[in-house]
Amino acid sequence: MAWQQALYEADIPVDGWRIHRRIGMSGGLLLHALSDELDCEITPELAKHLQKRHGELFQKSDCGCRPLRGAVQLLERLRSLAIPFGIATSGSRPGIDPSLEALQINDDVVIVEGKKTEHPKPEPDELEECCKRLGVRAQHALSLVTPFGICSPRVEPECSASAY
Repeated sequence: MAWQQALYEADIPVDGWRIHRRIGMSGGLLLHALSDELDCEITPELAKHLQKRHGELFQKSDCGCRPLRGAVQLLERLRSLAIPFGIATSGSRPGIDPSLEALQINDDVVIVEGKKTEHPKPEPDELEECCKRLGVRAQHALSLVTPFGICSPRVEPECSASAY
């Protein structure tokens, strides 16, 4: 809803489904894809404004962030077994804070924000940085991803699972 409202305010009306199917992309990639699909120009300046406005609208909204069933228990189990884990996301703060709170993520968890890596998804930079900070080789990592998540051959973990 926040993306749709931000775009509408910029006189770029977009059907919600066109945005929804791109959730999980970085804001820049989402705007680039929409620009191509809608055959409209989104300049770098406009993209920056839209991303800022999206963040403002998202923070004001009740995003209704609820973790997937069993997610909090999984993270609690990983903690109890002293298994290192982190979060690599194309999102950034403060936009990801409601999700982190819903998952009961504390400051002791490694969090890699997409805007703090050189290349966002679909490049594996976020996952590589998360593994580096955890001291884990990517080949020994388990990657849990949204349906939009992509693993690169450059950093393909031995095991990957998708959350739908």
